[in-house]
Amino acid sequence: MTDIEFIMSFVAVLYGLVLANVANNMADAVRARHDLPIGFIPWAISFYIAGSSIYSYGVYYVGREEYQFDILSISALLAAIVPYIFVSRLLYPEHKDRWNSVEDYYLANRKLILGVMAIAPFVTIFSLFYNIIDVPISELAISVFIIAGTPLLAMLALTLTDKLRWHQAGFGFLILHRIAMLIWLSIEIG
Repeated sequence: MTDIEFIMSFVAVLYGLVLANVANNMADAVRARHDLPIGFIPWAISFYIAGSSIYSYGVYYVGREEYQFDILSISALLAAIVPYIFVSRLLYPEHKDRWNSVEDYYLANRKLILGVMAIAPFVTIFSLFYNIIDVPISELAISVFIIAGTPLLAMLALTLTDKLRWHQAGFGFLILHRIAMLIWLSIEIG
């Protein structure tokens, strides 16, 4: 097994953990939905995390020959994956009797959840600008803004409000953004 194959296998296992956590928590939420209503936001975050994991793995896979796998790039890779693992576990309340709905739990913990979710796009921006991937700067600036900058700005903006409708609209936008990025990636892989 080459170094690249090992890293890609490791990344696949970590993203698989994210997807397993999301699926497990969604199943638990569906089972408990009569006692604790779910709402739109937990589904949206789950979809966003799953879509981001699939997208990120696809990007790593497509660019696997171009990456410089050193301690900085592996640290950046982990820093982009671990927040999704954390949020995938944090998204649904452990003590369901304390909340009226999963959305109420989210709103009470939104700054922590959104702050941790913002780590992945921030790390993406940081790693791209420090040339972990060798891309021309004009192409890089556009890609970074669309792929990582947009979700980062949206997440940071959502931390400023506790209005449920703004969060629902924000995550609706993030889902559409992630779908567009997945379509773009599938065309690139094409």
